[in-house]
Amino acid sequence: MKTSIKNHLDLLALCEGASHRGPCPVCNRPNTFSATKQDGVVLYQCYSLSCTVKGANYQGMTASEILFKIKQQDTHQQNQDAEPMVWPEYVVQPSAEHTLINRYITRWGLEHVGLMYDVKDKRAVFPIAHKGRVIDAAGRALDGAVPKWYRYTGAASVYKFVVGVPNGVVVIVEDVIS
Repeated sequence: MKTSIKNHLDLLALCEGASHRGPCPVCNRPNTFSATKQDGVVLYQCYSLSCTVKGANYQGMTASEILFKIKQQDTHQQNQDAEPMVWPEYVVQPSAEHTLINRYITRWGLEHVGLMYDVKDKRAVFPIAHKGRVIDAAGRALDGAVPKWYRYTGAASVYKFVVGVPNGVVVIVEDVIS
């Protein structure tokens, strides 16, 4: 009896970062099916030439996996001495003439965030600092462009913003503006 891919992946119960190699649940050929869970998504594929099974299945991450990933990223950032970001000439401080970014700032109450504006790609730019230096930025398209989110250097692993006094509570969201 053949099992569905989703059921098969659920039965594997892969932990974050884990991989599996074994028989394909569709063609039943031995040691041709591979699955790896990364960032809550299981990527899978059968390597048999006659089998077309491949894809991705979102399974999410447990709270402990998310916490472990954040701690790993913080440790990684602490261990590397990231170079300060050099702003491209088209990323500027928003001024009164930049109505698109000013409407965005007002709409979401972001006056205190210190956003920059990418005039070339019309993006709200969220600076990402490490040890008091800006090392990266995440830009959000304001005009519906794709990709919606853009990373400027890739030096930082996550965007973090603290409101008030840190109290040990972390809210994890899928994008910066959330």
